[in-house]
Amino acid sequence: MTDLLRLSPDVAFHDFYAKLKECSVKAVCKREYVLVSRLVQWLKSLRPGEQDSQLTYLLRVTYSQRVEPGLLIDAERVCNSNQSAVLVFSILLELGHGNLIDDFQRYSILDRCLPISLWDLRDKLSRFVRTSDVAEDVAVRFNVSQWRYCPATFDDIMRKVYEKDRIIPICARFQINEKGGTADLWQIVVHEEFVGKELRKRVEYTRDLPRGPDAALGYRYTFALKSFHEGNKHIYDKEVEAFAALKYNDGIVKYLGDYGHPRFCQPETNEGLHAGNNGRETFGTHNILLEYGDYDLDEYFAQRLPPVVRTGIEDFWRSLFEVADAIEGIHNLNNNDGAVQHFYGWHADIKPDNILNVQGKFKLADLGFAVFVAKSGADPNKIVMGGTETYGAPECRNTETSLPVSQTIDVWSLGCVFSVAATWVVLGYQGIQQFDKLRRKAKKMIWHSPRSSKQRDPPPDDVDWFHDGRSVLPDVIEWHSALRGFARKTDNVTSQVLDLVEEHMLVQDPMKRLDVKAIYTSLKNILSRSRTISSDEIPESIRTVLLEVDEAAPSFQNSSQGPVA
Repeated sequence: MTDLLRLSPDVAFHDFYAKLKECSVKAVCKREYVLVSRLVQWLKSLRPGEQDSQLTYLLRVTYSQRVEPGLLIDAERVCNSNQSAVLVFSILLELGHGNLIDDFQRYSILDRCLPISLWDLRDKLSRFVRTSDVAEDVAVRFNVSQWRYCPATFDDIMRKVYEKDRIIPICARFQINEKGGTADLWQIVVHEEFVGKELRKRVEYTRDLPRGPDAALGYRYTFALKSFHEGNKHIYDKEVEAFAALKYNDGIVKYLGDYGHPRFCQPETNEGLHAGNNGRETFGTHNILLEYGDYDLDEYFAQRLPPVVRTGIEDFWRSLFEVADAIEGIHNLNNNDGAVQHFYGWHADIKPDNILNVQGKFKLADLGFAVFVAKSGADPNKIVMGGTETYGAPECRNTETSLPVSQTIDVWSLGCVFSVAATWVVLGYQGIQQFDKLRRKAKKMIWHSPRSSKQRDPPPDDVDWFHDGRSVLPDVIEWHSALRGFARKTDNVTSQVLDLVEEHMLVQDPMKRLDVKAIYTSLKNILSRSRTISSDEIPESIRTVLLEVDEAAPSFQNSSQGPVA
C-alpha cells in the first residue's frame, strides 16, 4: 500500500487534476465542460503497478486529511449504480472538500440528481455542515462547478428548453453560409458521449475520429444547427411544426430535434461570478437540429464540374428530380399520428440554397415559410408571405396586397431551379453567372422600355427574376434554346427537362401549370425515354478517365480549365 503520510495533498491529487484538465473541453460558448465518461473510466481504472483503483487511492488520501475521525467510505459504495456519487466526489475534490463525500451521499446528493438546485444544496448542507458560512460557501461553489459535469445531451427528436446555466457541448462550429435572413446556419461538432444512442444511428455517416491531439478525446458527430434569435421565434415555431409534420418525408432534410437556450457571453474578468447570471450576459436562441448536408445546390454547382458521360448526367438529374417528389409530399400531406389528417401545403421558398446534398442525395430544406391548411373541396389557395424573389412566381409579387396563391408557385420555383441546373450541366458554373447577368440586364431593359406599363412598380436593381412581372422573360426562353444547341451529344435528358420547364412550369397562368405530382411523373418518363435514345459511344479508355474526373469533381473556380461545352 502506498505510504500516504509521505504525500502532500498537491502530490496526491496531481494525477486527478491532470486527468480532469485532459477531459475538459471548451465549448463554442467559451465555457468548459467535462467528458464525464472518460473521467469516470479513469477513476475506476487501476493505478499503475498497484491493486487499488484511482478512486480508492483518492478516497484514502482524502480521509487521511480529515480533522475529525470518520469511517472510510469505499470506492464500491461511491460507484454503486443506484447511489453513484463519482461525479459528486470529483466536484468536491475540485473544491477542496472531498472529505464531505459520505455526507453528500447520505443526504442523496448523487450523480443522478445533478444538476441540483442551489436551494436544495443550501438546505441539505445546513444539516451536516456546522458553520453556516462554510455551508453557504460550499453550496454556492458546488452550484457553479456542477454544470461542467452535466452538459446537455443531444437526443433523438429532443424538444427541450434548457436552463440558463446548462452548457451545450458543441466543441466546434463553422458558419455554413450567410445567405439566411431569419436564422444563422452552422455546422456543429459534438463528442459521442453527448449524443444519444438512437440519434447516433440516424447520423452514423458523420461519425469521425479527429486527427492530432483531439483524437484522444474520442469520436465526434456532425450536425447542422439552425439558430433563430429571439425576434424570430414565430418563424422558428412555424418551422418546427412543419418539420414535425413532414418527418416521414425522405426527401426532406431530417429534423433531429429542437431546443431553446439563453446563450452566454463570457465576461473578460471573473468579477461577479456568484451573482445573477454568473457575471455573464445572456440572450435567447431557438435552435433546430438537422442532419448535416455537405453543401447546398448553389455551392454544389460552384464547387464541381458538370458531368460529361451519359450515366453521370442521368445520375445528376435523377437525384435532383427527387426534390419534386419531396414537394409533392408537402402539397398533399397525410398526417397519420393518431387520427388521420389531410392537408394542403406550400413550401414557398424553393431555390438552390434550400436544396442540400446529403450523402449524394438532394434533399429539400428550410421550411421557414411553409404553410398548411386542412383539405376541403375547394381548390387550395393560401396567402403566403416571404420567400425569395429571384425564384418566385409572378403572382408572388402581390404578397404585399395579401392575395392568396395556388400551390403551383412551388412548381414555378422548381422550374427556375431546373433552368439553372440545366445551365450548369451544359456550361458549368460560369454559365450560371452569365445567365444571372442576362436576366438582370433583361429586367432593366423591360422596365425602362417606353412600352412598359407605368402601373407596375419597378423592381429593385439587384433582382434577377425569371419573369417580367407577368410572364417568363423572353431572354430565358432564348437562353434555353442556346443550351439545347450547346448540349453534349451524350446528354439525352437536359433538353427534355427544358421542354417541360417551358411548357408546364414557367407558365404565366398558375392554373395552367402542371401540379407537382404530374411534374414528377413527367420527370421519371424523361429518364425512361433517355435510356431508349442512342448516343455516340465513347471509347472505354476515355470513358474511364472522364468518370474519374466526374468523381474527383474539382472546383471550377480553382481550376484553370474552362467550362466544358
